[in-house]
Amino acid sequence: MIFAAKTDKGRRHYNEDSVLLPTGQTPLLLIAVADGMGGHAAGGRASTLAIDGLNEQMLRCAAGSISDPETLLREAIQLVNRDIYLHAQQDEGCRGMGTTLTAALLFPDQYIAVNVGDSRLYHFDGFSLTPVTRDHSLVALLVASGEITLAESHTHPRRNIITRALGASDQDRADYFHRRWNKGELVMLCSDGLHGSLSDAEMESVLRRGLPPRQLCDTLVEMALQCGAADNITVAIAKNAEEDTL
Repeated sequence: MIFAAKTDKGRRHYNEDSVLLPTGQTPLLLIAVADGMGGHAAGGRASTLAIDGLNEQMLRCAAGSISDPETLLREAIQLVNRDIYLHAQQDEGCRGMGTTLTAALLFPDQYIAVNVGDSRLYHFDGFSLTPVTRDHSLVALLVASGEITLAESHTHPRRNIITRALGASDQDRADYFHRRWNKGELVMLCSDGLHGSLSDAEMESVLRRGLPPRQLCDTLVEMALQCGAADNITVAIAKNAEEDTL
């Protein structure tokens, strides 16, 4: 598989996003994006704890038997959530911190996705870009209840309010998704700095160009910056392909 990622602070003074790509140290291929909240110090700390903790837990799990990868992922998420929560309780400067987390455990013919918050995971089959995860946000609830339209949600004054965050309580509230994918298809993870700046149609048009993942990440972030992205921007892409192919 081929992996690439890019992150940019956008108009913010600090980058509170964190990203994880597979390192080759484990047979488990894990990709993740986290968007911290709680102020620049606490938010950045929360997203780093999420990414580093998830990677550490999965590496530890992979040292043993990998008969049930979803259970390993669930246990890792629970431990990371607990660590962020305890850190926030013990450090006065980190009170109220938390982070979104979107991750995917990848296999040759399928993947297991997990999501907390409003960072997203999309599946691109070469033609259509489809959101796999569901936002845990105030505007998502308002759209679901019919109080506002999807178009109105993009400019709603409270669109940055999330209803779930990793580390916000001592119990995680993550959603899990199983999807199949084929050779040549992409999985794209991103923070709201990207999907809040570009429409799904705009992102799909970029992916349709068939560029290598690194160039896709560069192009998407540059487009978000040109659109005046006010938030940190992070995107990570995995392509189901051999290393020597595009």
